[in-house]
Amino acid sequence: MKRIDRLDVKHLNFVLDDNMRHVVRESTAQPLSNKALDNTNTGATNTDPSDASKQLATDEFVQDALAAGSQPLDAFLTSIAALGTAADKMIYTTALNTAAEAALTAFARTLLDDTTAAAWLTTLGFTANAQSLVTAADYAAMRVLIGLVIGTNVQAYNANLADIAAKYASGAVTYNAAHFTASTGAWTVDSADQNVHFVREGSQLLINFDVQSSDVSATPAELRYEIPNGYTPAADAHGRYRGVDNGGASFNGEWYVTAGSSFIRFYKPDYTGTWALTSADNTSVRGTLMFRISN
Repeated sequence: MKRIDRLDVKHLNFVLDDNMRHVVRESTAQPLSNKALDNTNTGATNTDPSDASKQLATDEFVQDALAAGSQPLDAFLTSIAALGTAADKMIYTTALNTAAEAALTAFARTLLDDTTAAAWLTTLGFTANAQSLVTAADYAAMRVLIGLVIGTNVQAYNANLADIAAKYASGAVTYNAAHFTASTGAWTVDSADQNVHFVREGSQLLINFDVQSSDVSATPAELRYEIPNGYTPAADAHGRYRGVDNGGASFNGEWYVTAGSSFIRFYKPDYTGTWALTSADNTSVRGTLMFRISN
């Protein structure tokens, strides 16, 4: 480094050599005035701050130089820098100056770029009709759209009408293999072989029962059929039905219900005899049954 002949300042912090490579630091840390020094031995003072070969490197000068290529320290930016980051993630805050990541899938981004609610619904796959229901002002508007206007398309609820509807009903009984059982063994009925209808009038239940070509095993004393719709007999009742046993013989049998029970019992004549298994698909039971119910 060249010899410094003259120093025109009170305190020196840094001096750069001619090659701008080395910094010489004095013991004092006081700021320098905007003076320069001359190393030509001519006595002239260099006051041009653009001459880097003779410019004093003050604290302010060095700090400005460093700041030109660095990011000021910030707690929130430091928190973001600590995140792992990965595909399909987004940054959100959990506290002051604290960042975290959450999943942001490709599908979620297709929603985020929608600018209207209608666009959202389209992205979600809502049809035009579904969108009209979702955006309807209220339930009344929805009923207009689907044609269920109370008083026009449907009957307004009425407790008396509901009571009448509950006490007067009719229809075919849905097939259910589990409804056919026996005191021992099994009573097997195919769906095509069941033809059962019911009519309820007040507290009276009428069942038109017709089962053809069913299978009976293990010679049970009685066949059992679950009473439809959960109806319960109000009292003991019995009556006659027409039957054909496994052997093909016809007879008049008797059915019986017990108060509070859940099924109808079918017996052979006078509650005697068994449903003997002699051949498959040959047991038939048919008749009209009527008894009083409690519900």
